[in-house]
Amino acid sequence: MGFNLRIDGRGFAWFHFDGANSNVNSATRQLALLFMLVFELKADEGLHLARFTDWLIDRELLAALFERSNDLLLAEGLDEQNLVSLFERACNYGFAESTNGGWQLLPAVWRYLDHFESLASAQLDDDDVLVEAVEMDAVGEEGDEQ
Repeated sequence: MGFNLRIDGRGFAWFHFDGANSNVNSATRQLALLFMLVFELKADEGLHLARFTDWLIDRELLAALFERSNDLLLAEGLDEQNLVSLFERACNYGFAESTNGGWQLLPAVWRYLDHFESLASAQLDDDDVLVEAVEMDAVGEEGDEQ
């Protein structure tokens, strides 16, 4: 069939496709964006990201996300009501469950967190290379003046 079932010890499974598919559907792309923005917000609040299953995602949090990332969300065609609908879709896909007053993320979101952390790590590595390059330029300019 072109895919195999992979199981993660953190409590979820997924179908892994051997060939990369460039036709990522809209819902998957929007869920990835939504989870990334939630992780970013929670990290900025100083919360440990591995505790994401403890967080309550409610309409107040979605409003804060929308205010914080308005341009990015609108570019993806998402307004505040679409964020609510997207979380309802996340429930259908097994990424969240509806709780009293909001949603709670489920272990399947680990895959998104893993990608978020790898992107953040890559960004830090790129920033380190940039700082080193700037420092080397500064040293070179000091040497030129002598």
